[in-house]
Amino acid sequence: MSRSPGAIVNIYKVPLPRPRDVFHIHHEPSFQELHDALWADLGREILAGEAAPGREAR
Repeated sequence: MSRSPGAIVNIYKVPLPRPRDVFHIHHEPSFQELHDALWADLGREILAGEAAPGREAR
């Protein structure tokens, strides 16, 4: 989701095998790729929100 107003930024397929072992899934290469892609999108939205005009400093 994008910052306000919320809009879909990207739709991701989750190529992780089922059943998913939550204790070991982070070892899957596809998990790391998905994790990096999601955080890249989130990071762009966070930076855009911080740079938005009228944003008050905390």
